[in-house]
Amino acid sequence: MNPLPKSTTNLETPYQSSVLAPLTQPRAGLLVQRCNAVVGVVAYELRRSITPWRIALWGFMIAIPVALTGTVAYLLRGSLSSEPNVQMAFAWMLYVLMPQAITMLGMLLWATPIVNSELESQSWIYSIVRPGGRQAMLLGKYVIAVLWTSSCGAVASTLAVPMLNLAAPLYTWLALVALCILSSIAHGALFAFIGVMFQRRAMVLAFTYTILVEVVLGWIPAVINKFTVAFRLRSLYFQWLELPMVDFLENPEMLASQTPSWIHILCLLLGSALLLAIAAWWVERAQYRWQSEV
Repeated sequence: MNPLPKSTTNLETPYQSSVLAPLTQPRAGLLVQRCNAVVGVVAYELRRSITPWRIALWGFMIAIPVALTGTVAYLLRGSLSSEPNVQMAFAWMLYVLMPQAITMLGMLLWATPIVNSELESQSWIYSIVRPGGRQAMLLGKYVIAVLWTSSCGAVASTLAVPMLNLAAPLYTWLALVALCILSSIAHGALFAFIGVMFQRRAMVLAFTYTILVEVVLGWIPAVINKFTVAFRLRSLYFQWLELPMVDFLENPEMLASQTPSWIHILCLLLGSALLLAIAAWWVERAQYRWQSEV
Protein backbone atom coordinates (compact mmCIF):
# COMPACT_ATOMS: atom_id res chain seq x y z
CA MET A 1 0.00 0.00 0.00
CA ASN A 2 1.34 3.35 -1.00
CA PRO A 3 1.84 5.79 1.90
CA LEU A 4 -0.39 8.78 2.02
CA PRO A 5 0.93 11.97 0.46
CA LYS A 6 2.92 14.12 2.79
CA SER A 7 0.36 16.92 2.50
CA THR A 8 -2.36 14.67 3.96
CA THR A 9 -0.43 13.24 6.89
CA ASN A 10 0.02 16.52 8.77
CA LEU A 11 -3.45 17.98 8.72
CA GLU A 12 -4.74 20.11 11.57
CA THR A 13 -8.08 21.72 12.13
CA PRO A 14 -8.58 25.49 12.05
CA TYR A 15 -9.23 25.36 15.80
CA GLN A 16 -5.84 23.71 16.40
CA SER A 17 -4.14 26.28 14.20
CA SER A 18 -5.68 29.19 16.08
CA VAL A 19 -4.66 27.72 19.44
CA LEU A 20 -1.14 26.68 18.46
CA ALA A 21 -0.32 29.84 16.51
CA PRO A 22 0.38 32.02 19.59
CA LEU A 23 2.65 29.26 20.93
CA THR A 24 4.77 28.89 17.81
CA GLN A 25 5.09 32.44 16.53
CA PRO A 26 8.03 34.65 17.58
CA ARG A 27 7.77 36.92 20.58
CA ALA A 28 7.64 40.00 18.37
CA GLY A 29 4.65 38.60 16.50
CA LEU A 30 2.96 37.69 19.77
CA LEU A 31 3.46 41.22 21.09
CA VAL A 32 1.95 42.68 17.91
CA GLN A 33 -0.99 40.30 18.23
CA ARG A 34 -1.62 41.35 21.84
CA CYS A 35 -1.39 45.05 20.92
CA ASN A 36 -3.85 44.53 18.07
CA ALA A 37 -6.18 42.75 20.49
CA VAL A 38 -6.07 45.73 22.88
CA VAL A 39 -6.76 48.13 20.00
CA GLY A 40 -9.68 45.95 18.93
CA VAL A 41 -11.15 46.02 22.44
CA VAL A 42 -10.73 49.81 22.59
CA ALA A 43 -12.52 50.27 19.26
CA TYR A 44 -15.33 47.90 20.22
CA GLU A 45 -15.83 49.31 23.72
CA LEU A 46 -15.73 52.88 22.42
CA ARG A 47 -18.59 52.16 20.03
CA ARG A 48 -20.52 50.24 22.66
CA SER A 49 -20.02 52.86 25.40
CA ILE A 50 -21.53 55.72 23.41
CA THR A 51 -25.02 55.30 24.83
CA PRO A 52 -27.57 57.83 26.09
CA TRP A 53 -26.97 56.68 29.67
CA ARG A 54 -23.18 57.04 29.46
CA ILE A 55 -23.43 60.44 27.74
CA ALA A 56 -25.95 61.64 30.35
CA LEU A 57 -23.66 60.53 33.19
CA TRP A 58 -20.68 62.17 31.48
CA GLY A 59 -22.63 65.43 31.14
CA PHE A 60 -23.85 65.26 34.73
CA MET A 61 -20.29 64.89 36.01
CA ILE A 62 -19.32 67.97 34.00
CA ALA A 63 -22.32 69.98 35.16
CA ILE A 64 -21.66 69.60 38.90
CA PRO A 65 -18.24 71.35 39.10
CA VAL A 66 -19.25 73.89 36.46
CA ALA A 67 -22.38 74.78 38.43
CA LEU A 68 -20.40 75.08 41.67
CA THR A 69 -17.83 77.29 39.96
CA GLY A 70 -20.52 79.49 38.47
CA THR A 71 -22.21 79.87 41.85
CA VAL A 72 -18.94 80.89 43.55
CA ALA A 73 -18.13 83.32 40.74
CA TYR A 74 -21.57 84.92 41.08
CA LEU A 75 -21.38 85.26 44.86
CA LEU A 76 -17.85 86.72 44.81
CA ARG A 77 -18.27 88.96 41.78
CA GLY A 78 -16.93 92.50 41.83
CA SER A 79 -13.82 93.92 43.45
CA LEU A 80 -13.46 91.05 45.92
CA SER A 81 -12.60 88.60 43.14
CA SER A 82 -9.53 90.67 42.19
CA GLU A 83 -7.71 90.16 45.49
CA PRO A 84 -4.69 87.84 45.25
CA ASN A 85 -5.85 85.58 48.09
CA VAL A 86 -9.24 85.14 46.45
CA GLN A 87 -7.63 84.34 43.11
CA MET A 88 -5.45 81.72 44.75
CA ALA A 89 -8.53 80.27 46.44
CA PHE A 90 -10.19 80.08 43.01
CA ALA A 91 -7.21 78.16 41.65
CA TRP A 92 -7.32 75.69 44.54
CA MET A 93 -11.06 75.22 44.16
CA LEU A 94 -10.60 74.27 40.51
CA TYR A 95 -7.87 71.79 41.48
CA VAL A 96 -10.07 70.10 44.06
CA LEU A 97 -13.04 69.90 41.68
CA MET A 98 -11.28 68.80 38.49
CA PRO A 99 -8.19 66.56 38.95
CA GLN A 100 -9.33 65.36 42.37
CA ALA A 101 -13.11 64.99 42.54
CA ILE A 102 -14.10 64.39 38.90
CA THR A 103 -11.29 62.02 37.95
CA MET A 104 -11.51 59.93 41.11
CA LEU A 105 -15.29 59.65 40.77
CA GLY A 106 -15.10 58.80 37.09
CA MET A 107 -12.45 56.13 37.56
CA LEU A 108 -14.29 54.75 40.56
CA LEU A 109 -17.34 54.23 38.33
CA TRP A 110 -15.64 53.10 35.10
CA ALA A 111 -12.31 51.45 36.00
CA THR A 112 -13.07 49.59 39.23
CA PRO A 113 -15.80 47.23 37.92
CA ILE A 114 -13.98 46.16 34.74
CA VAL A 115 -13.80 42.48 35.71
CA ASN A 116 -17.02 42.35 37.71
CA SER A 117 -19.09 43.91 34.92
CA GLU A 118 -17.85 41.27 32.49
CA LEU A 119 -18.80 38.51 34.93
CA GLU A 120 -22.23 39.97 35.57
CA SER A 121 -22.98 40.33 31.86
CA GLN A 122 -21.87 36.72 31.24
CA SER A 123 -19.37 37.93 28.60
CA TRP A 124 -16.30 36.76 30.54
CA ILE A 125 -16.33 33.49 28.60
CA TYR A 126 -15.34 35.32 25.41
CA SER A 127 -12.19 36.59 27.10
CA ILE A 128 -11.28 33.17 28.47
CA VAL A 129 -11.34 31.27 25.16
CA ARG A 130 -8.95 33.67 23.41
CA PRO A 131 -5.19 33.66 24.08
CA GLY A 132 -4.46 36.80 26.07
CA GLY A 133 -8.12 37.76 25.89
CA ARG A 134 -8.43 38.69 29.54
CA GLN A 135 -5.40 40.99 29.41
CA ALA A 136 -6.68 42.65 26.24
CA MET A 137 -10.08 43.14 27.84
CA LEU A 138 -8.56 44.69 30.98
CA LEU A 139 -6.21 47.06 29.16
CA GLY A 140 -8.75 48.00 26.51
CA LYS A 141 -11.48 48.89 28.99
CA TYR A 142 -8.92 50.76 31.09
CA VAL A 143 -8.06 52.94 28.08
CA ILE A 144 -11.76 53.65 27.52
CA ALA A 145 -12.18 54.65 31.17
CA VAL A 146 -9.19 57.01 30.90
CA LEU A 147 -10.62 58.59 27.73
CA TRP A 148 -14.06 59.18 29.22
CA THR A 149 -12.77 60.51 32.54
CA SER A 150 -10.00 62.74 31.22
CA SER A 151 -12.30 64.23 28.59
CA CYS A 152 -14.83 64.93 31.32
CA GLY A 153 -12.24 66.83 33.36
CA ALA A 154 -10.91 68.68 30.32
CA VAL A 155 -14.36 69.87 29.21
CA ALA A 156 -15.32 70.89 32.76
CA SER A 157 -12.06 72.84 33.11
CA THR A 158 -12.66 74.56 29.77
CA LEU A 159 -16.09 75.70 30.90
CA ALA A 160 -15.17 76.63 34.47
CA VAL A 161 -11.92 78.57 34.05
CA PRO A 162 -13.45 81.55 32.15
CA MET A 163 -16.02 82.03 34.94
CA LEU A 164 -13.40 83.02 37.52
CA ASN A 165 -11.06 85.97 37.78
CA LEU A 166 -7.75 84.10 37.78
CA ALA A 167 -4.25 85.52 37.76
CA ALA A 168 -3.16 83.27 34.87
CA PRO A 169 -6.25 81.68 33.28
CA LEU A 170 -4.45 80.08 30.33
CA TYR A 171 -1.77 78.43 32.47
CA THR A 172 -4.43 77.37 34.97
CA TRP A 173 -6.44 75.71 32.21
CA LEU A 174 -3.39 73.94 30.78
CA ALA A 175 -2.37 72.71 34.23
CA LEU A 176 -5.87 71.43 34.98
CA VAL A 177 -6.16 69.54 31.69
CA ALA A 178 -2.72 67.96 32.10
CA LEU A 179 -3.48 66.98 35.69
CA CYS A 180 -6.85 65.50 34.71
CA ILE A 181 -5.06 63.24 32.21
CA LEU A 182 -2.37 62.21 34.72
CA SER A 183 -4.94 61.71 37.46
CA SER A 184 -7.09 59.53 35.19
CA ILE A 185 -4.09 57.39 34.27
CA ALA A 186 -2.91 56.96 37.87
CA HIS A 187 -6.27 56.52 39.60
CA GLY A 188 -7.50 54.30 36.78
CA ALA A 189 -4.54 51.94 37.17
CA LEU A 190 -5.03 51.90 40.94
CA PHE A 191 -8.77 51.20 40.80
CA ALA A 192 -8.36 48.62 38.02
CA PHE A 193 -5.76 46.87 40.19
CA ILE A 194 -8.22 46.81 43.11
CA GLY A 195 -10.98 45.53 40.83
CA VAL A 196 -8.81 42.67 39.58
CA MET A 197 -7.48 41.64 42.99
CA PHE A 198 -10.75 42.00 44.92
CA GLN A 199 -13.43 41.38 42.35
CA ARG A 200 -16.39 40.79 44.67
CA ARG A 201 -15.84 43.86 46.91
CA ALA A 202 -14.06 46.09 44.43
CA MET A 203 -16.30 49.15 44.69
CA VAL A 204 -16.37 49.11 48.49
CA LEU A 205 -12.60 48.75 48.79
CA ALA A 206 -11.89 51.37 46.12
CA PHE A 207 -14.24 53.87 47.77
CA THR A 208 -12.72 53.18 51.19
CA TYR A 209 -9.21 53.65 49.79
CA THR A 210 -10.24 56.92 48.15
CA ILE A 211 -11.62 58.40 51.35
CA LEU A 212 -8.98 57.14 53.78
CA VAL A 213 -5.83 57.43 51.66
CA GLU A 214 -6.29 59.95 48.86
CA VAL A 215 -8.62 62.34 50.69
CA VAL A 216 -7.54 62.06 54.34
CA LEU A 217 -3.91 60.89 54.31
CA GLY A 218 -3.19 62.69 51.05
CA TRP A 219 -3.76 66.07 52.73
CA ILE A 220 -2.09 65.30 56.07
CA PRO A 221 1.40 66.87 56.26
CA ALA A 222 3.21 63.62 57.01
CA VAL A 223 5.70 61.34 55.28
CA ILE A 224 3.01 58.82 54.32
CA ASN A 225 1.25 61.25 52.01
CA LYS A 226 4.22 61.12 49.62
CA PHE A 227 3.03 57.66 48.55
CA THR A 228 -0.36 58.98 47.39
CA VAL A 229 -1.40 60.14 43.94
CA ALA A 230 -2.81 63.33 45.44
CA PHE A 231 0.62 64.42 46.71
CA ARG A 232 2.20 64.12 43.25
CA LEU A 233 -0.64 65.97 41.54
CA ARG A 234 -0.65 68.70 44.17
CA SER A 235 3.10 69.19 43.85
CA LEU A 236 2.78 69.57 40.09
CA TYR A 237 -0.01 72.12 40.52
CA PHE A 238 2.13 74.11 42.98
CA GLN A 239 5.05 74.21 40.56
CA TRP A 240 3.22 74.85 37.31
CA LEU A 241 1.21 77.78 38.70
CA GLU A 242 3.99 78.94 41.03
CA LEU A 243 1.66 79.01 44.01
CA PRO A 244 3.14 80.14 47.35
CA MET A 245 3.83 77.49 49.95
CA VAL A 246 1.80 77.45 53.15
CA ASP A 247 3.62 79.47 55.81
CA PHE A 248 2.07 78.02 58.94
CA LEU A 249 3.53 74.54 58.39
CA GLU A 250 6.91 73.74 59.89
CA ASN A 251 7.81 71.67 56.85
CA PRO A 252 5.89 72.78 53.72
CA GLU A 253 7.54 69.96 51.77
CA MET A 254 5.06 67.64 53.46
CA LEU A 255 2.20 69.37 51.61
CA ALA A 256 3.85 69.77 48.21
CA SER A 257 7.34 68.86 47.08
CA GLN A 258 9.68 71.12 45.13
CA THR A 259 11.16 68.11 43.35
CA PRO A 260 11.40 68.68 39.58
CA SER A 261 8.13 68.12 37.72
CA TRP A 262 9.48 65.31 35.55
CA ILE A 263 10.17 63.21 38.64
CA HIS A 264 6.55 63.52 39.80
CA ILE A 265 5.29 62.65 36.32
CA LEU A 266 7.69 59.71 36.12
CA CYS A 267 6.54 58.41 39.51
CA LEU A 268 2.89 58.58 38.41
CA LEU A 269 3.51 56.84 35.09
CA LEU A 270 5.84 54.15 36.49
CA GLY A 271 3.48 53.45 39.37
CA SER A 272 0.55 53.16 36.96
CA ALA A 273 2.52 50.84 34.64
CA LEU A 274 3.53 48.63 37.58
CA LEU A 275 -0.04 48.33 38.86
CA LEU A 276 -1.35 47.55 35.38
CA ALA A 277 1.37 44.96 34.81
CA ILE A 278 0.52 43.18 38.07
CA ALA A 279 -3.19 43.37 37.30
CA ALA A 280 -2.68 42.01 33.77
CA TRP A 281 -0.53 39.16 35.11
CA TRP A 282 -3.08 38.28 37.79
CA VAL A 283 -6.21 38.54 35.63
CA GLU A 284 -4.77 35.97 33.21
CA ARG A 285 -4.27 33.45 36.05
CA ALA A 286 -7.09 34.19 38.47
CA GLN A 287 -10.13 31.96 38.78
CA TYR A 288 -13.20 34.14 39.29
CA ARG A 289 -16.58 32.89 40.34
CA TRP A 290 -19.39 33.31 37.87
CA GLN A 291 -22.42 35.34 38.82
CA SER A 292 -24.59 32.23 38.71
CA GLU A 293 -22.29 30.49 41.20
CA VAL A 294 -22.40 33.27 43.82
